[in-house]
Amino acid sequence: MDIKYLLALQTFRDGSQDLITEFMKKMTKFGEEYLAFIFIFFIFWCVNRKLGEKSLFGVGFSCVLGNILKMTFCVLRPWSRSNLINPHGDMRYTTIGYSFPSGHTTMAVGTYGYTAFYYRKKKTIAITLFTLAFLVIFSRNFLGVHTPQDVLLGILMTSVCMFACNKLLDWTYDKKNRDIIILVCSILFAAASLVYIIKKPYPLQLDADGNAIMNPYDIIPYTIGIPITVEPAIQIIIPSNKSFFVSSFNILNISKLFSCFIFS
Repeated sequence: MDIKYLLALQTFRDGSQDLITEFMKKMTKFGEEYLAFIFIFFIFWCVNRKLGEKSLFGVGFSCVLGNILKMTFCVLRPWSRSNLINPHGDMRYTTIGYSFPSGHTTMAVGTYGYTAFYYRKKKTIAITLFTLAFLVIFSRNFLGVHTPQDVLLGILMTSVCMFACNKLLDWTYDKKNRDIIILVCSILFAAASLVYIIKKPYPLQLDADGNAIMNPYDIIPYTIGIPITVEPAIQIIIPSNKSFFVSSFNILNISKLFSCFIFS
């Protein structure tokens, strides 16, 4: 059923003008990390500090959990399941990692969807952001890089994570030093995630010619999630008079260097 749905979208995409496909390609970029985090930073700096913190922390936790699920289930991309699926352009080669759940969906729900829900009483803002989140999610199916179940699990998982993280941060605001507990737990969770992803066994998935479809160890550096878990937790205890931008990206870069050292 999922493959038939993607084939129907593929037929429409191939028979339609490039204008629609180009629009969907632009929409899918809003689910990439750099644009989503720019949006969160804008919310943090210019709109609502607590909303920015909650969005960043929730998205961070959702991304880590999503990556754990990806590396646990090891679900291949749609074109590896059916040779009838032909993703748009060079996305067959530029789309990295396993398919289930969708990372772009996680980013869209946790940033635009969560902010839309927060401002649900302001209809113009809510409708605009909900529409943006929907277009990002739908673009992953339209371009042929995710199945419906990939995006549906991404929506469900991220919605639950955002709700839980929202309640968790409300708990930290009520009493001093609770943020330290969250910091320690986040670091431990990140470390445990890293150990699990490195040590777990992975299936050998071959194509029709007997060649390995994917080497999971090639994508581990992209999925360990340490920078996205630790950074939001540390942000909770960064005083407001310090540079959020500098603190965020120093931690992010140090974490990436650490992961590259491990897997080099």
